Amino acid sequence: MRQVAALALTIAFAVSGCVSVTEKTTLQPQRLTAVQGAATPLRCPATLVEVEDARPAGESAGMFGNRELRFEGAATLIKDQLLASGLTEAKRVGAMDVLVRLKRLYMSQQHGINTPVVVLEVRVDRTAPVLIRPRAPSVNWWGSEQELYDDLGAAVTLANREVIAGLNTRCATSYVPAR
Repeated sequence: MRQVAALALTIAFAVSGCVSVTEKTTLQPQRLTAVQGAATPLRCPATLVEVEDARPAGESAGMFGNRELRFEGAATLIKDQLLASGLTEAKRVGAMDVLVRLKRLYMSQQHGINTPVVVLEVRVDRTAPVLIRPRAPSVNWWGSEQELYDDLGAAVTLANREVIAGLNTRCATSYVPAR
């Protein structure tokens, strides 16, 4: 009887070492760290018609170590950054209409490399949509929550900068924005 109990305890301890606990973490958009440096300003009028959250996994944002990430309000974060870059919600004469679909936003982590993934689909004035996906992998030095926020923040900022750069290529060369 003692041997059976000892065997059961041994198996229980052995199996419990193989089980890891997953922690659910809701990301806080205000903690994302924007990439420092001069951003290119929008050089012509553009109306931000909509930012749609079209992520197939909903608010799921991948895994970071043992954390299952959730990102609520991601479309609002994208929208706020684009508005701060010079797009407006109010329609203006001669302004481009810009629709943005957030297709992906998650963190991937493998072999000490963090790869934040942001994919935006941008449509300007009923033209064919363009996919924007900046590359922002980084070394995961400590596995800290701050690294997670820094890396995701950098990816979101770089994606929005690419949106602005793309819009600027459509601007008439003679337009000077009113300040």
